[in-house]
Amino acid sequence: MNLVLIGRGLEKLQEIANDLQSTYQVKIDVIEADFARAGQSIYEAIEAGLDNKDIGILVNNVGVILPHPMYFHEVSFVLTQLLVVLLSRNLSEVSYLITQPIGSFLLNHATLTVIAFSVTMI
Repeated sequence: MNLVLIGRGLEKLQEIANDLQSTYQVKIDVIEADFARAGQSIYEAIEAGLDNKDIGILVNNVGVILPHPMYFHEVSFVLTQLLVVLLSRNLSEVSYLITQPIGSFLLNHATLTVIAFSVTMI
């Protein structure tokens, strides 16, 4: 199985790709995209990078690292909005891009959204 890695740091992506290629003898393509600064252009770059690729499995691990462990109600409104945009737009857009050539939906992204926005303990 070959891989396409998408992430914000091209140097880190290449390092991971090289490690996986040498360890598992798979072909790996990388696409640089910073979802925290998501505009239409990153989705155009992703679409171009995925052109003519048959995607069978999507592992989507986009998120935001909080400055320290905190309950959801302690997170600022601005960061909360960033999480909403990252999770909903990214999952919808990337899922749409990979399913267009085959016309089916591969990912139920509600699970990740529920995990990210789980109710805090009282």
